[in-house]
Amino acid sequence: MRIPLPDYEDRKGIATTIFETQLSIADIQRIAFATDGYSGADLSKLSRDARRRARRESRSVTIDDVMDSLPPAFPISGQCRRVISVHEAAHAVVGVELNVGELQSISVAKEFRGEGQKPAGGTYFQRDLNMVRDRHFYLNQIAMTLAGLAAEEVFFDVASDGAGAGEGSDLQRAADLATVVERKLGIGWGLAYFDVSTSEELETLRRTNAVINGRVERLLAKELDRAREIIERRRILVERIADAVSEKGFLEGRDVLAMIATHDAKPKSRRA
Repeated sequence: MRIPLPDYEDRKGIATTIFETQLSIADIQRIAFATDGYSGADLSKLSRDARRRARRESRSVTIDDVMDSLPPAFPISGQCRRVISVHEAAHAVVGVELNVGELQSISVAKEFRGEGQKPAGGTYFQRDLNMVRDRHFYLNQIAMTLAGLAAEEVFFDVASDGAGAGEGSDLQRAADLATVVERKLGIGWGLAYFDVSTSEELETLRRTNAVINGRVERLLAKELDRAREIIERRRILVERIADAVSEKGFLEGRDVLAMIATHDAKPKSRRA
């Protein structure tokens, strides 16, 4: 069984444990975002390298020590940055509208590191543990997950490979959620139960069962259309958030929510 790599929240927790109170919360968030694809062992090595730099100058470790210990960085700019920014802004706008959880942050990397690592962004929600996890809950999660793909189609008339770039991608997570809905929780079109949990098992089920795969495809298409409708209706808002995160690289959830509230409070223009 493969052990999944730490996600953003996991890396943030690991970095907090490793560096304790030596770095600020903002520094920890920066490390977590810059180390996408790192294992716990990789983060421990990064810590040792950073501390070694600090010891050479007989001082405490700083965020510069950590960032300087990472592989060489390559800037994310131009159209590539624009696509990522729109993609992440759409996740935020659709997720907030569908109330999938409390928006924590939106990030778009200023740079990427290491060979083969794709430029990436991230939009993070904290789910309400008291929220009823019914069919609507899962469908909203799927629509939010597909929102980046839908936004690329709306804004650029074609989607990039970012939404389907392998394990942990938006498409994989959306397909897994849809499969769980259809064949495990009793909230899909059928009641038959399949004891499947891992992403590998869910993918095998789709590959070997044409009926389930067809239902998953139809569910994904429907939720992609729902995400697209929200993005088209709130296109100006998506653009504003995309511009802000492209410029700053990181937006706190509360700041994005304030932008949404300000946008929604503006009076709509009336035709004579």
